[in-house]
Amino acid sequence: MLSLPPRAWRIPAASLLGMLVLVLTTPAIGAGLPAPQADGSFGVFVRLGEASSGSFEQVTAGLQSAIEQSDWQLLAAYDAGTDEDCSYRARVYVVHSPGYDDSVMANGHLAAFALPVRVAVYEDEGGVHVSAVNAPSLTRTIVSEDGFAEQSAAVVDSLAQIVGNVTGVTASAVQYGQMRDVGLISKTMGIMAGGPFPSKVETIVTVDSDDVAAVADQLVTGFEDLADDWKWKIRPVYKLDLSAHGVAIVGVTSDSVESRSFGIVGEGLEADRSRYACPGIAHSASYPIELVLVRDGDEVNVLIVDTMFRMKMYFEDAGKVAFAMNMRMPGSIENEIRDKVEETVQ
Repeated sequence: MLSLPPRAWRIPAASLLGMLVLVLTTPAIGAGLPAPQADGSFGVFVRLGEASSGSFEQVTAGLQSAIEQSDWQLLAAYDAGTDEDCSYRARVYVVHSPGYDDSVMANGHLAAFALPVRVAVYEDEGGVHVSAVNAPSLTRTIVSEDGFAEQSAAVVDSLAQIVGNVTGVTASAVQYGQMRDVGLISKTMGIMAGGPFPSKVETIVTVDSDDVAAVADQLVTGFEDLADDWKWKIRPVYKLDLSAHGVAIVGVTSDSVESRSFGIVGEGLEADRSRYACPGIAHSASYPIELVLVRDGDEVNVLIVDTMFRMKMYFEDAGKVAFAMNMRMPGSIENEIRDKVEETVQ
């Protein structure tokens, strides 16, 4: 069973209250942050640390301990899915900070898709690495093109400080994945999956309830019961209760969704990783997939980002050919999620 601990677009900056909460609960911005490239671009991911000593087990244990001693709260930790021919491992940590939650949610309910934050430890022929989704890149797409940079930088700095407390890990700030100089994601070949983020958010189902947390619990239980059904075997990983904002988030994924995605992206834009057995493992922090539940009066809407668009958000560095060859995959994943949501709450 899933163990859960207690607990719009282009709107100008976060509210003063949200920013104050963030400042009070997040360590100050320091040196070593991933700066934008000369053209103003950020990578989708950032490597925050490299293990100078210690095994995968030691680094993962050390990171979990460092998270638990920080201002961030651990929602889930799980082993990412890898191909059966891959002997290397990855572990994903889903974390959140109440102060950052408030700052993000001050920008409207669609901003919830930028929460929570995902950090991954993965190993390959080059050693053991710690990476994360790069908040300055993600929030430019989801929250605000140019009004959330300070808060995003604070997140990366806070995570970097946590990683710096892990014994045997040397801090780094190397960006990778698709490099973007704007938040707007354009269409592939002029026709596929791009456009403003709000236009890519879809309603799966509307539930007659005013209790968004209870509907989220229903989804978690339903996905657990149906975890082994259908092709992708999608399961729940975490629940984040943001009822004060009329929102809850449920994260779902599966080993087969992850391993297939990592196999497709391969080395991405990092040509020197092409010699590795399973280079796509560096994208482990791209999952789980978010289901955002939003209270609207006496109803709760269950929202999802169009899965092809979400693939572009995290895997665009796979290239146009890879996207063209795997066009049916995102729809298949989304159909399974939709079916399980509908079976669970209707």
